[in-house]
Amino acid sequence: MRILHTADWHMNSTLGRQNLSALIVASLEKIAVYLEEYKVDVLVVAGDLFSERSRDEGMREAIAQIRRIFEPFVLGGGRIVAVAGNHDSPLRFETLRDALSLGGNSRFFLTSRPDFLKIADARGDEFQFALLPYPTPANYLHGENFSSLEEKNHKVQAQFSAELNRIRETRIDPNLPAILVSHVHVRGAQTHSLFQISEADDVTFDSAQIRGDFAYAAYGHIHKPGAIAGDPFVRYSGSPIPLDAAERFDQKSVVLLDIGPRGERDFQILALPKVSMHQITLDFTKNETECGTDEVETELRKWRAEIPDAQTALVHYTVRYQPQKHSLAALRGAIDALFLRWYGRAEEKVGAQIAPRPPELLSDEITSDGSISTKNEADSANPLSGDVPALVRSYLRQRLDQNDDRDAVLKLAEELLAN
Repeated sequence: MRILHTADWHMNSTLGRQNLSALIVASLEKIAVYLEEYKVDVLVVAGDLFSERSRDEGMREAIAQIRRIFEPFVLGGGRIVAVAGNHDSPLRFETLRDALSLGGNSRFFLTSRPDFLKIADARGDEFQFALLPYPTPANYLHGENFSSLEEKNHKVQAQFSAELNRIRETRIDPNLPAILVSHVHVRGAQTHSLFQISEADDVTFDSAQIRGDFAYAAYGHIHKPGAIAGDPFVRYSGSPIPLDAAERFDQKSVVLLDIGPRGERDFQILALPKVSMHQITLDFTKNETECGTDEVETELRKWRAEIPDAQTALVHYTVRYQPQKHSLAALRGAIDALFLRWYGRAEEKVGAQIAPRPPELLSDEITSDGSISTKNEADSANPLSGDVPALVRSYLRQRLDQNDDRDAVLKLAEELLAN
C-alpha cells in the first residue's frame, strides 16, 4: 500500500493582517499532484484540517476547495483517512464528514472519536489503521468531571492510552501491517517553542506509551516535520505552509510511505512549495556618508535586492528611525508600497526626544553650603536649550523628591558636573 501522510492544514488561517488561504490551497494542489504522480492508495490527514477561527463563509469555501482538489483522487479509487485535531471541534468535524462525502463515505473516513479501519489496496492486501484523534474531554471522556487543568489532562491522557490499548488488543490482527494515525504531542519531537510543553499546557506522551508494534505512526500537531526519537517510521509530517514566523525556515513537506503485506516498508520526503516569509528591520538612522543623499530610497533599494519577490512575500518589518528627522507615517507608506503583503510591523525610535519641561520641575540650585535654593519658574533653564547640567539637575530632583538622601546625592552630582 502507498500512503501519503500530511497534517495541520489549518485552512482559513490568517497571519496578522494576511489571509493564508491561497498559500494553503497551493500546497494542497501540490499534494494532489503527488497523489496522481505516485499512484497513492490512501491520503492520511493527521488532524487540524481547519482553523478554529473559521467562519461559515470561510468553511464553505474551504470545503469547496477540498472537493475541487481531491475529488479526482477519490473518484479514481483513492481513499482519504483523517482524524480530528485540537482545532477541530467534534460537532464541526462530524458536520464536515457529511459535507465531504467525496465518492461516498467509504472513501472519505473522517473521525473525531477513537476508531479502527481496515482498508485493502489495489492488489487486495489488507492494512489496518488505528485512529486516535486529539485527546480532549469531548473526544475521550464521557461526562466525567475534573477540578483542574492538570486533572483533566491526566484523565484524558489515561483514556487515550486505554483506547489505544483496546484497539491494539481487540481489533488489530498481528498478521497484518498496522498504521497509527493520531494528533498528539509526543515528547522528543522538535518544536518551534522556546519552552518545553508540559502537562499543564498540553496532553503529552512518551513515544513508548503509544508506539506499539505499528509499521508506521503518522502524527499531526507539531508543525515542524521530522522523525521522533530517531525512528524514521514515527513521524510528524508538519504543516503544508509556515503558519507563523517561527516556521519560516522550515522546508515544508509530506511523507510518501510504501508498506508491503508482510510489513516491509520504505518512505521518502516530498517537498511542498516554498513560502517567502521574512522578518526584517529597515534602518533609516544611518548618516548620509553611509547611505548617500537619499537614505530612505537607499534603504528601500537594499531590501528590493534582498527580497526580489517583495510584492508577494509575507513580511514583518521593524522601522528604525529618528523622530526628530523622519515622519513615521511617510516611512510606513513607502515600505507598505514595497511589501504589499506585510503582515505585521513595529517601530524603534533612535535618539532622545526632549519633552517640554513640566512646570513643577524648577531650576533649583545648590548653594555653597550644600543647601537647596529654589528659583522662581521664570528663572528656570529652558530644557530645550541644550543645557545638559540643568537637565541632569531637573531629572535628579524629580526622581529623588521623596528620598532622604536627596541633598547629599544632589551635592555629589553638582561636584561631578563641575568636573
